[in-house]
Amino acid sequence: ALPQELFLQVTSFLNVSSLLTMRTLNKCSYEICSKDSAGWTGLCQSLWKDKIFVCPRAKVLLPAMQAYRASIDDSKKRENVHPDTEFMYCPETETGPIWHFRFKEAAGPDWTSWDPWWNGRPSRKMVFLRNGSICQYVCQGEDYQHDVLLRNPTEYGRTLPKSGSIILDPPVSMKWRFCERPMDLPLRERGSYIRLSVGGRDVPTYVVRRSPTGNWGFMAESCWGVYTSFDMPLRRTENGEGAADTNNGDDDAMNGSTAAASASAMPSPTMDEATQQFNMLADDSSFIITNEVQWREALLYNFGATVLPEGDTATEDFDRMFGQTLQHRAAVAAGATGGVAMRTMDQQQQPHEQQAGGDSSVPAAPAPAQAVDHPAEMQQQEQHHRHRMQNTSDDDENDNALESESDDDSYESEMEE
Repeated sequence: ALPQELFLQVTSFLNVSSLLTMRTLNKCSYEICSKDSAGWTGLCQSLWKDKIFVCPRAKVLLPAMQAYRASIDDSKKRENVHPDTEFMYCPETETGPIWHFRFKEAAGPDWTSWDPWWNGRPSRKMVFLRNGSICQYVCQGEDYQHDVLLRNPTEYGRTLPKSGSIILDPPVSMKWRFCERPMDLPLRERGSYIRLSVGGRDVPTYVVRRSPTGNWGFMAESCWGVYTSFDMPLRRTENGEGAADTNNGDDDAMNGSTAAASASAMPSPTMDEATQQFNMLADDSSFIITNEVQWREALLYNFGATVLPEGDTATEDFDRMFGQTLQHRAAVAAGATGGVAMRTMDQQQQPHEQQAGGDSSVPAAPAPAQAVDHPAEMQQQEQHHRHRMQNTSDDDENDNALESESDDDSYESEMEE
């Protein structure tokens, strides 16, 4: 038999599936291949080196084989963020995740037109602070004056330091809070839903889940926007070029029996598969939260709601708020219609009131019209006054006609004399 030191030297070159298979040979190999020095420590380091978030418990768990298994289980089963280590940023220590944001196409051209990502540039970087505020994160060398989220003029004068970064406050208040049970979505653990408030108004809820790229990062999406806890790929080009993410395929080897691990070990994905997987973040059709899912929250926001309902009474609150909005709009429409009708009546009555009061702003009626006693002629004269008061251009023509008629009367008088 080989000495244990030599045996461990051999196992350190094995991958996960081969190492698990060797554990099934006999009792001696089972004990040796379960040791950290058999290669599990190196396998953990190799697995975790390109991952965004690794379960904190797994990093301190011994033996290393159990830590390897625990980290994979966490990445596959947990879909919510830990606030302190996976969500919030600390400006004092400059530690914490930097989130990347872009709008979805469903947000509309008014929003996508000034979004850097939609214009071929890197997505904006945002940070969530412990006090509940949201700021834009700007690294050294970035032209922040063109990519400030809400263009705060007071920030334009700031100069970037030679190293490090700065945090910019938007002119419109942006706040965040966790939401446990938003409308039309199931109850989940804390850190699964994020409710953002922009300018004092709640926007549709952001749903947290693991990234489909396999990098163990998180993403939060609503029907109108997407946040990722890692660099977001650039917008897809016409030839389909994009960044790629690689995976060594050992994740699945720990999720079954040791006998099945060797047979079902997944090979490393090809570059085309990795690119396609990574570009899922650049294709809106691959997202799961759409307007159809959040139509109630989107509708209330468009109706002007300040706080979106949540909890057990969310549906009842929606019905009440929706009904109140319809009643308000009906009342406004009725008031506008009534206002038009009242203005029309006032315009019809105004010529008579002005003539009776001797308003000097109204041109004097011709003398023959004031002496008419026949009802038909009086009605015709009344229609003439109403038409003259409702149309400014007709008023000018009537004024000219009155002046001409007065001139004719003067000319006839002079001829008679």
